[in-house]
Amino acid sequence: MCIVFWTLRQDPKDSEYTLVLAFNRDEYFERPTVGFHLWEGSDIDIYAPKDLRPPIESYRGSWLGVNRHGRLAFLTNYREQVYHHKETISRGALVRDFLFSGSNPGDEAQCKPADIMDYAQMVYKNRHKYDGFNLVLLDLRPGHTQAIYVTNRDPKTSSSVNVDMPEQGGLIKVLDTTGIAQGLSNSTILDPWPKVLRGIDSFGHALESANLDSEKDTLDAIAPVMKDSSPYSSSRLPQRLKDLEECIFVPQLEKPLSANSEPGIYGTRTTDILLLRGNRLTIAEYNHDAASISGDIPNERKFSYFDISA
Repeated sequence: MCIVFWTLRQDPKDSEYTLVLAFNRDEYFERPTVGFHLWEGSDIDIYAPKDLRPPIESYRGSWLGVNRHGRLAFLTNYREQVYHHKETISRGALVRDFLFSGSNPGDEAQCKPADIMDYAQMVYKNRHKYDGFNLVLLDLRPGHTQAIYVTNRDPKTSSSVNVDMPEQGGLIKVLDTTGIAQGLSNSTILDPWPKVLRGIDSFGHALESANLDSEKDTLDAIAPVMKDSSPYSSSRLPQRLKDLEECIFVPQLEKPLSANSEPGIYGTRTTDILLLRGNRLTIAEYNHDAASISGDIPNERKFSYFDISA
């Protein structure tokens, strides 16, 4: 039950961030993954975490990433009780192929679409091949800043795409680039869960009160928003899958919340906060210890930096 908040400015002043993004990834702690790193075999420098569960390297994708050309994408799965396709293209491939500048979702990149809308339209055309997803595509180049949202689920009624008539479900939406706070979890962007609405408000207020000239102060202002587990805590854990619509930070759960849940500990595994000012992207990664159920973001955090070409 991932959740992400962000602001994006098309024309930032010298002291303003082009992008501020915070992403909580909720997952089973036993699922093999690796954090932000430079991907091998890419001549355009992809910097992203990676899902290592698929046994074949070419099948592995990501939920968040950026490349040297200023393309950034993030993905959340759409929550539903029954997955509609047994043989689907991995949703993580949507992020991967966008960063590779691929023209065909699910295939290796062979050419470069003119802009991110081209890729969004190709994803939309092939949306029936995937289980439910929310995909946000960003172009961070100065003078080209834009953001586009794509989903293959009905944006308002929470119903699934009809695989026999795929044109009846899904949405492409151009998103705000004026710096307002936005958010997304595992419902569509037009049907936000309570924690998204609460988090957008908290995220916006955190940025308003922070000293944005200082990256440390900015990170310190955002971190409490991302560790908000209310109305739950380590002593009062969510009991139903629907309870996860309320808490931004999911405390670590050992008890399955539904009949379809996998065994093992589940909760917020990582928090990634990204700050882009000029061409420099700062990435702060917080890894949450599976042995701890405190719900607190550890003081230790891993920093990395990535330069985006104009």
